[in-house]
Parts: sequence; C-alpha cells; structure tokens
Amino acid sequence: MSLHHERQRAQHGHPMHRDHTEDLETGIASAVREIDEMRAALNSVRGYAQSLRDLATVTRDVGGDYLARVYDDIATTLERKIGDRP
Repeated sequence: MSLHHERQRAQHGHPMHRDHTEDLETGIASAVREIDEMRAALNSVRGYAQSLRDLATVTRDVGGDYLARVYDDIATTLERKIGDRP
C-alpha cells in the first residue's frame, strides 16, 4: 500500500493506523528535542573553547606564553572532539 493510502486511512480514523501515526509523531518530536539538546551542548563546548582562546590571548599579552599555549591546546582538543577542527 502506498504512503498516500496509509495517510488517508490514518486521517479517516482507522485505529491501527492512527496509533501508528501518533507513535511516529511522538518519536519524531522526541528526536527533534534530542537534536536540539545536542546542538545546545555543542554550542556550549564551542563557547568554552572560545573563552579558552580569549584567555590564551590575554595571558600571552602579559607574558604568560607557556600557560597561553596550554589554554590554546585545550581549546584545540575540544574543537577536535566536536568536529570543528581536523
């Protein structure tokens, strides 16, 4: 049976199809929420990495080259883990 026919039967109230459609809609909504949460987590990691880069710049400006390098290395590691750097 085609997808079109499945949708028509679901819209016309066939209980089996209506339940299946509701299950699919619930699953899709759940997946969308999870994706949004993952995006938020990735953005948080990106923000943290940028803060480390900013801290490295300030530290380097006052002569703390070694510590600045540590901040940069941590930022790079985070960016690699989330796929922002090769």
